[in-house]
Amino acid sequence: VMQLGGAVARVVINTASGAGVSALAMDTAWLLFMMPHSVIAVSLATAYFTRLAEWGQSGRTAEFLGDFSASVRQISLVMVMASIVLFTAAPFISRVVNAGSKLDYVMQFSLVIQCYMVGLAAYSFLFVVQRAFYALSDTRTPFIFTTVQIVLLVALSLGLLVLPKDWLGAAYALVWSFTTVLQALLAVWLLRRKIGVIDGARILTSLIRFGVASVPALVLGFAAFVLSRALLPDPGVLLSVLLGAGQAVLVAAAYLVTLKLIRSEELAEVTAFVMRKLGRSRS
Repeated sequence: VMQLGGAVARVVINTASGAGVSALAMDTAWLLFMMPHSVIAVSLATAYFTRLAEWGQSGRTAEFLGDFSASVRQISLVMVMASIVLFTAAPFISRVVNAGSKLDYVMQFSLVIQCYMVGLAAYSFLFVVQRAFYALSDTRTPFIFTTVQIVLLVALSLGLLVLPKDWLGAAYALVWSFTTVLQALLAVWLLRRKIGVIDGARILTSLIRFGVASVPALVLGFAAFVLSRALLPDPGVLLSVLLGAGQAVLVAAAYLVTLKLIRSEELAEVTAFVMRKLGRSRS
């Protein structure tokens, strides 16, 4: 089903060839999107999946809910940070990836990255929900909510053909993010129907905290970008690397400091998890 959706999307994207972001460029943007998910979210989810499977197969609902809640909250904290870091640093990343390209194309590609980042946290959240179903030996339900997302994505993608070709890449990335958010909501609803409770109030409260913490980080990142663009309208590759790295550190620091100020319990949990992993690696 996913391959069918991807085939339709590629046909739609290829209509923009020569005028907008190409299919190859969309693949590159997707790889940039997948990097934080693969490195961070998959690692954290894998650490929890064995325990979820054990609790699910033995019928220990309380333990299952505890680990599910902890995993989605911790992964969401990190992936929201990753999404806002890459969102604000996208113009610099785009210049590095598209060295030698015209500024207009660099900004087009940057917008594609930003539109994909809208769905990054939801995609990683969904990854954990899927694994929760697998831990309960349920592969049918993930097929259902994935099919719903693909059908909606195909329908909306075909509707994008009426847009100007130079908007098509970013519009598709935004539509994909939108359908992924809807898929995550549907998956959570189906999981709640299956097991009764999912610690929803606590998860929602944490997500609101992450959203609040992202606001000052985004504002600071946007201000830094405007300042750098005023001083250097089109920095070269080397300067873009330096500016992008500085932007990432600034935005991540603002996000984490805000979480610390609003006393996010997940921040302490993630910090403790990382320290335990580092301790094992050194030993």
